[in-house]
Amino acid sequence: LRMAEESIKHIDANVKDYSAIMYKRERIDGELLEQEVAYVKVRQQPFSVHMFFLAPNKGRECLYVEGPQGTDGKLHARDSGFRRRLGVFELDPVGRLAMAGQKYPITKLGIRNLTTELITVASNDINYGECEVRTLQTTIGTATDKRPVTVIEVIHPTPRRNFRFHKAQVFIDNELRVPI
Repeated sequence: LRMAEESIKHIDANVKDYSAIMYKRERIDGELLEQEVAYVKVRQQPFSVHMFFLAPNKGRECLYVEGPQGTDGKLHARDSGFRRRLGVFELDPVGRLAMAGQKYPITKLGIRNLTTELITVASNDINYGECEVRTLQTTIGTATDKRPVTVIEVIHPTPRRNFRFHKAQVFIDNELRVPI
């Protein structure tokens, strides 16, 4: 929790925007979905996300910009393939169409939102005192581009409805001080 809270402060003070390749695979209603790969650009203020999908729907795009006073703006989406000719659709970011095949809305994307969610989950789990936490130092990346990371592993030895997971591993980039 201390690391996550320090990370939020670091992000707020030092991170204005960033881009990344995002790999995502979710289990929804017991079904493990196909991996999605997208090039994402995130801006912190106002919170904005642009996604260009590389797989499986190469060419699909979406843009979200938070509305005034923290209200949700609209999600602008353009499909790939022959449906691209239909143009841009304006969607509710938490509506049925935008959430089809998604566990979390685009409004939750990004390193700061991920860190905030980690704090929420950990704060809930700590109330039950049934978790084992380990940390270790390692590196991840390719043979030519290794990054030192701290891995925080949390295990709930007994399954309970109040826990979202049995085992979680959170990788913190040691230099950037953010979860990756």
